[in-house]
Amino acid sequence: MYLIEALRARFGGPFRRVGKRALDTAASKVNRKLATDYERLVALTHAAKCNGDLDELMRYIRGVLVEDFGFDRAGVFSHDAATETMRGVWGTDAGGELEDIANQQFALSDSEGRLWASLQAQGW
Repeated sequence: MYLIEALRARFGGPFRRVGKRALDTAASKVNRKLATDYERLVALTHAAKCNGDLDELMRYIRGVLVEDFGFDRAGVFSHDAATETMRGVWGTDAGGELEDIANQQFALSDSEGRLWASLQAQGW
C-alpha cells in the first residue's frame, strides 16, 4: 500500500487516476472472491453440521469440484471398511449433469486397503 501511495505522490496526474482505479478493481476482485469463499464455507458447514445429511454433503462436494474448481467431471466415492470397497455417491454423466452413481462400486487392492486403514487410524 505504501508503494502505491509513494508512486501517486511522485508521479501524480494520470497515475493517480489509473492507480486508484486499478487498486479499486483489484480490491473489488479480492472482496468478491472472499465473499464467494465465505458463502461456500457457510453452505458446507450448514450441510455438514445442521442438516446431518451425508448424501447432501457429498452432492455439495461434487458441485464444488465441478463448478468452483473447474473440473468438467467429478465423482465422489465413500469407503466401505466392512467390504473394503469404494461405493459411488454422486458423479457427472457424459452430458456434464449431476448423476447418482450409488450403483457403482469397486474393490480396493491390498495396498489401497492398507492406505485407507492407515488414514482411518489417524482419524481421517
